Amino acid sequence: MTLEQPANLNRLICECPPLTWRRRWQMFRVFVPLLFLFAIFKLETLGLKMWDDGQMDPARFGLAALTMFAGVPLIVFLLLEIKLRLAQRDQRRAFDLPQVLHVTDAGLSFFGPGRPVTRWSRVAAFWFQDIPGEPSFSRLTVEYFRERNRRVPVFRRYVLEKSVQQPQLISKLSLLRQEAGFKFWIHLNQPVPVCELPRLFMRGLFLQVGGLLALLHGVPLLAAVLLPRFHHVSNVPGLTWPPAQSREIGRFLAAHFSSQAELRHFMLLAGGLLAVLGLGVLLWGALISRAKIIRLIPEGSANAGQQASSF
Repeated sequence: MTLEQPANLNRLICECPPLTWRRRWQMFRVFVPLLFLFAIFKLETLGLKMWDDGQMDPARFGLAALTMFAGVPLIVFLLLEIKLRLAQRDQRRAFDLPQVLHVTDAGLSFFGPGRPVTRWSRVAAFWFQDIPGEPSFSRLTVEYFRERNRRVPVFRRYVLEKSVQQPQLISKLSLLRQEAGFKFWIHLNQPVPVCELPRLFMRGLFLQVGGLLALLHGVPLLAAVLLPRFHHVSNVPGLTWPPAQSREIGRFLAAHFSSQAELRHFMLLAGGLLAVLGLGVLLWGALISRAKIIRLIPEGSANAGQQASSF
């Protein structure tokens, strides 16, 4: 069964990404934990390099911190803005073409016969809705999941002739459900739920970044104690401290640790705690960020708060 929608009806289902600050923040906030991790590591590397060279310059370090915490996020924000506007342009161009929905026993093809098929196991629901001001047409929304991502649903929309195409498609889908036992849903005159990331998703990302940060600080301390090649600072690759810097390190260690054994014990304890804590927080954040997607009925809908009529 193949349904074709003329291009002049695309105006009834065009949903280009909105140029709103809410939409921009939804795109940008996912990068916030990664930008924070990147800034911390860059500043640590710069601080160690400046201290290693004996040229600790507060003005230079402050400029680097401003660049990491303001300049880099601004660049990422601008790149996301360009991506959003290009997505709008591509969406408008795509809607200048007729839409095709091909229904087979194996699945759905959104590009006509002979094109890649979305298996029925990845199809979740069909939503049939009235279009205000268009009594002859109805809006079809197909909800499905991509092959490698079964958490975030994808939606494709079509305009159907209410008197012919909609009954034919409902009849075909009902027959497939009865004969093949497919588990997709058919919803009539119900609002399509808005899919949002759960509130704990961002918290999970921050926990993962914090756990990774602790791991990357704890593991080197453990390596310095447990691996023989790192027992002496001169054996650490990339560190070539001059004699004056080495004497300064020696004075610092002598002022805080009574013996080399006490220093090794501190490094072993601190490294172990950081590694265990980092691994635990990392796994905790991963579990939180894998929470199910929230599905909300749009506010103001006449059917908000009621169970969808489906069969």
